[in-house]
Amino acid sequence: MKVGELMDKKEIQKNRVMSYFIDAADEIIREEGIQAVTIRRVSDMAGFNSATLYNYFENLDHLLFLASMKTVKEYPQQVLDYIKDAKNIIEKNLLIWECFCKLSFRRPKIYYRVFFPKLNRSTDKYVQEYYRVYPKDQVELDGVIPDLLQATDLNMRNHKILEEGIAAGWFDEENHEEINDMTMLIYKGMLMRVMDSQEEIDLEDAVNKTVKYVSNIYAIYRKK
Repeated sequence: MKVGELMDKKEIQKNRVMSYFIDAADEIIREEGIQAVTIRRVSDMAGFNSATLYNYFENLDHLLFLASMKTVKEYPQQVLDYIKDAKNIIEKNLLIWECFCKLSFRRPKIYYRVFFPKLNRSTDKYVQEYYRVYPKDQVELDGVIPDLLQATDLNMRNHKILEEGIAAGWFDEENHEEINDMTMLIYKGMLMRVMDSQEEIDLEDAVNKTVKYVSNIYAIYRKK
């Protein structure tokens, strides 16, 4: 057997075992919520002991990120339909935010885990890892979903959105950072409010407020 073939088999085996753990975590998340996921429960469901899990994942946060990606992939698939009738860049950007808020506020802990992660490496490395384990998910998006909408670096995605507005003459380049910072603070603040709320919260109201506040920022900085 050639060295390359041996490495391929090892990689296939590694990805297969990782998928057992990720699928188990995903099942717990969907049935009981992300707070119910533990190393022991996932390992038992996957058919391995807890020590084996650490051969494939750095820690629980690493596993939860990859499991959460199975939910978050709904966003780029839905947003294209959401923005198809947008009349201009501003309307398109606000619709992107509206779609993102509707999805993320329904599952705040999962979206927070993916878009504001506490991981040892850059987010892109973990996203690449996810698509190595689940290559069919990547194939479904390639050529259909722009890279921008697949991005899990929310700050970068927002920068790209604003660059479109600048290129179209809606905003001045000098205001780019301020607009980005304020819109990010608004979204993260509302996401945390939804996530941490001890009482029933009106998600539609939270979405509407977030979009309204972002729209107000666009209005302030829009070139006259």
